[in-house]
Amino acid sequence: MKNYTYNIGMNKGNSRIWIEGNTLLKEGFNCGDRFDKLYHQDLDHHLILLFNHDGSSKIAGNASRPIIDLNGKFLNSIFAGFKKYRLKFGLQGNMKAIYIDGVQ
Repeated sequence: MKNYTYNIGMNKGNSRIWIEGNTLLKEGFNCGDRFDKLYHQDLDHHLILLFNHDGSSKIAGNASRPIIDLNGKFLNSIFAGFKKYRLKFGLQGNMKAIYIDGVQ
C-alpha cells in the first residue's frame, strides 16, 4: 500500500487531519465505515484509526467523496512540532487500519 504525506491543518487553534476522496477509496475505505482512534502518550507522534463494526467514529461524506476529519486538542500533543503527517494503510490483526505519523 502507498504512503501519503499531507500538511497538518489548523482549526480554531487546534491541529487538523483531513483525509478524503480518492485517497480513501483507492485503499478500500468507504463512507459509513466505523473506526476507533488509538493513541497514547508513549506513542509519540503516532495515531491509529482502527476500523471495526462498533467503532465510535465513522467516515463522513458520501459514496464518491468519503471524508475523515479529525481535529481537536488531543491532536496538538500528538503532532506537536510537526507540520506534516504521513498516512500508511494496512492491517492490525484482521482489521483494517490507518497509521498516521508526524513527519518533519
